[in-house]
Amino acid sequence: QTNITKAYEACGLWKDVLSSSELPINIWTLCSAFYASSLARIGKDTSALEIFDSVIQNKEELNEQTMEDVVLGRAHVLQRLMKYKEAKEQFLKSTSSKATVGAVTCLFRLGDLNQADHILNERLSSYQEVDGHLLDLVLGTKTIKLESCLGILQDSTCSTPLARWIASSSEKSYQRTTSLDTLELSDINQTPFDDPLLIHL
Repeated sequence: QTNITKAYEACGLWKDVLSSSELPINIWTLCSAFYASSLARIGKDTSALEIFDSVIQNKEELNEQTMEDVVLGRAHVLQRLMKYKEAKEQFLKSTSSKATVGAVTCLFRLGDLNQADHILNERLSSYQEVDGHLLDLVLGTKTIKLESCLGILQDSTCSTPLARWIASSSEKSYQRTTSLDTLELSDINQTPFDDPLLIHL
């Protein structure tokens, strides 16, 4: 309850700041970025997308890290709105491993295994460390392209939720074969119904 309250309070705060006296463009852009992130946090993705778009129009006013947050924030909003092609393109504007996971996950949603494999091959060597989700995507993609070992990926005793989702998606039989539960799915799949940031709202 506390986190929910704080999220709504943040939205109110940033809205008040932005509607107050005229702000310098750099301050307005930064506050708008925070406002968009707060709107996304409480599930107002359509409104958040509009604000993110206005922020990107003034991207030269933001430092590199804040701009990275805006890029990923906008991508996740598009993903939750199930605009997977646009979300994938937005994720690819970042070179981070988190963005790569997002882009490839969207490509799985779109059924484009070949581009997913291409992006992974292109980007993997640039990362000093590979997190669990990215490794699952790499292994899952390679396994599916070989059309072997899908049973291993689906086995809940020897694979992660993301790997099992990949395997189920590849067979286009998710509803019948998956062994994922709701909370596991919320950790990997950004839709309006199972976004981990929104699941308790």
